[in-house]
Amino acid sequence: VTFLAQWWSGIDVTLYMKNEDVQYLGKEHSLALLNHKYDIDWVTTWIMAERFSLLGGAKVFSKKILLFVPLIGWAWYFTETIFLRRKWEHDKKSIRQDIQKSCDYPKGYHVTLLLFPEGTRYTEKKHKASLAVCRAKGYPELKHVLLPRPKGFLVSVQGLKGHCECCHTAAVLYI
Repeated sequence: VTFLAQWWSGIDVTLYMKNEDVQYLGKEHSLALLNHKYDIDWVTTWIMAERFSLLGGAKVFSKKILLFVPLIGWAWYFTETIFLRRKWEHDKKSIRQDIQKSCDYPKGYHVTLLLFPEGTRYTEKKHKASLAVCRAKGYPELKHVLLPRPKGFLVSVQGLKGHCECCHTAAVLYI
């Protein structure tokens, strides 16, 4: 998928980070937090993950309905994507079980959980709803991203506790 995306679109992905931190990519369990603005964010994230030897151990959350998309759904199933139904009682169990499975991989195999904390891509309608929640709860109003969805994030962090050596944060920017 990453090859086709790069070949067809001519996309170029650049990662800016401290040189001393690059040596750890793919060599330790990690959590990567990224913003989710467009439909193609997952492809650019996969391209970045592939370039830095993270793709083989990358885990993501996705809507369960995407499991049934030919080729992509099957690929995501075999890479142990964590599929969510947007029903919290079910999703909480799935996240816990799948994170635990990922943490139990053999020594030397490192997992990176690629997480879009907003839980959905950015639209003006969703941004207005996000701002309304921020105002109602007294949170700062976010201009360019949606209010993060904390429940799945918290369950993920709890499951990674003791296994995850670092957390990467990134802003995806399209030029």
